Amino acid sequence: MGKVITETLGPEWAEALGRELSKEYMAQIAARIVMLGNKVRPAVDYLFNAYRSTQPSQVKVVIVGQDPYPGNEAHGLAFSSRLQSIPPSLRVIFGELERSGYGKRTNPNLQDWADQGVFLLNSVLSTTYRITNAHSSWGWQKFTQLTLQHLNTQPQDIVYMVWGDAAHSVVNKAITGPAIPARRLVVHACHPQAENYGKKTFTGCNHFVMADHFLKDNAIKWV
Repeated sequence: MGKVITETLGPEWAEALGRELSKEYMAQIAARIVMLGNKVRPAVDYLFNAYRSTQPSQVKVVIVGQDPYPGNEAHGLAFSSRLQSIPPSLRVIFGELERSGYGKRTNPNLQDWADQGVFLLNSVLSTTYRITNAHSSWGWQKFTQLTLQHLNTQPQDIVYMVWGDAAHSVVNKAITGPAIPARRLVVHACHPQAENYGKKTFTGCNHFVMADHFLKDNAIKWV
């Protein structure tokens, strides 16, 4: 596998998915991203940040969302912000952490989660500046479904936190049914942002508590 692909995805992901980057559907996505230039979010250097940050053998938890923030906070980790302000959806997530007894988290940059084995994956890996879900028809879902299918072959315990309809669709196509090994926990909730609109309730889903109970001694330090 080429050096550029390895640097883009990290060594394990490059071995598993590197060939996908040269396929026609990914070439079309790349061409569209080039046309967008500085309007793509996250910036090109961050598109595969989740992959570089957490290799398959390191994954303990997969958090699956919809698509990146359409502002400058996006940096390739689902729900994470590289800016100091806490986005509305992340504020709901932090509220659930606090309600669950983990204490108050104020740092919106979730790189420490990724470093512990939390794979922060959006169903669609890009969007256009100030436009939510702008790239949902581009074909990213094929790549993220393959991502999840590969994770499902890993031997370690893995928790999947599936948040929102877009995430549900990708996960259901990738890992549902009899293909789910016994060493998996799959839990579903609405997208955290839905709570801000008064449509559904994310608070009370207990996903963090369930994940840590399942992982036991390998629990994540969330706060």
